[in-house]
Amino acid sequence: MYEKATSEYFELVMTELRTILSLEGDDRADLGQSIMNEILNNGEPITIDVQHSRRDLFIGNKLFRPMAEIMYTVETIEEISKYVRVFPHRKQNLSRLNYLKYHVSNYLNEIYILKNRLIAYITSIQRAYAKSHHTRNASKAIEPLFKLISEVFKAYIDIRGSHVHEKRYSNKEFSRLSTLELLSRSNDEFGVIMSEIYMKSFREIRKTWILKMEKDVKAIHLLLEIYFSTLKDIIFPENHLHVPDNYS
Repeated sequence: MYEKATSEYFELVMTELRTILSLEGDDRADLGQSIMNEILNNGEPITIDVQHSRRDLFIGNKLFRPMAEIMYTVETIEEISKYVRVFPHRKQNLSRLNYLKYHVSNYLNEIYILKNRLIAYITSIQRAYAKSHHTRNASKAIEPLFKLISEVFKAYIDIRGSHVHEKRYSNKEFSRLSTLELLSRSNDEFGVIMSEIYMKSFREIRKTWILKMEKDVKAIHLLLEIYFSTLKDIIFPENHLHVPDNYS
């Protein structure tokens, strides 16, 4: 699913995370019981009193959680790009246009979320290493990523800011389709003609979005390769975790 650098970074973080979850002795038993309590929803405690180290907190809070949010958003974007290819609700007599518009709006929103999460992650990492012994290299390597992210997402952020923030996404093509869809409901020859025009236009616009999303997904994965390759060099020099000297 992910390219080389992204997968390598993910595996390095997950390897470190497993060291946190692999508690010894009574703590391990207590952790297992707390997980079962949460699954069974039996009202028993779902947390345990374990004093985590500076390293554990850095791995869990600074590395894993934000990374998981980024990857979840990327996967959501990929799924939406597949949803728009099909219309599984023919028997429910739902609107094809509303289905497409719904997914396009969500797509734009997820793009916006991804951009913000990418920025937040490197901002957090940059600050974490602010007083570390290889500060200069970390800041210098991370700084170009801010510009790269802004350039990759600029067009969509402008669209999202002017439409999705205020109301569901709409543009001239979708407005024209809405009118055609309404006219096609007429039970006469005019309605039949409008229906043919509507379906032809709908397929063309849907194809445009399918191709646009395919292109975006490829661009996002290329960005992730640069992004995580840069972070890997900073956080995992020679594939070994370097916890910032000043992290608390």
